[in-house]
Amino acid sequence: MGYYKVVNDGFDFQELDLEIDDLLEYFPASMSTDEAYNFSQSNLSLKSFWPSFQTGFSLIDGEKNLMPDISYWIGATFVVSPKAYRFLSKFLSQYGELLPFSVEGEDYYIFNCLNMVSVKPVLSHPEEPDFRGISDLQLNDIVKPSAPFLPRIYCNDRFRDAVNSFGLSGIAFIEL
Repeated sequence: MGYYKVVNDGFDFQELDLEIDDLLEYFPASMSTDEAYNFSQSNLSLKSFWPSFQTGFSLIDGEKNLMPDISYWIGATFVVSPKAYRFLSKFLSQYGELLPFSVEGEDYYIFNCLNMVSVKPVLSHPEEPDFRGISDLQLNDIVKPSAPFLPRIYCNDRFRDAVNSFGLSGIAFIEL
């Protein structure tokens, strides 16, 4: 079984025009700005206060500006297109929450990974865990490591194969 870090697939794809700053007013008043910015590191569910809103994608100068089916957003999150949602929603919902928003009248989703694992890996880079040797039970299909690592999404062959078999574009898998 292979293990992978999930990243955006180069610069050919447009990026979601949304920052945490755009959503801060919806976070509970009891939550600090720092907590809001680090929601994915804290395994914080956003579903109870997630607003209904519209946004778009940003064009990148000098690039192809393709529309991604699924793309890395911030922390341990993805942007999921209507197509990717049709194919992956049941799969993804096992590992986190799918938060809706609208782009030009179409329903898109932010996948907020809530499947955090605590690992004591061998480090190949100070910010990157090395998941080799972790059993399938410890590394489910989609995970994010607990602190002190950067909040990223990691997966095994099952998620990578699902994305590839449905021909979804926008993310790439870096083998660990």
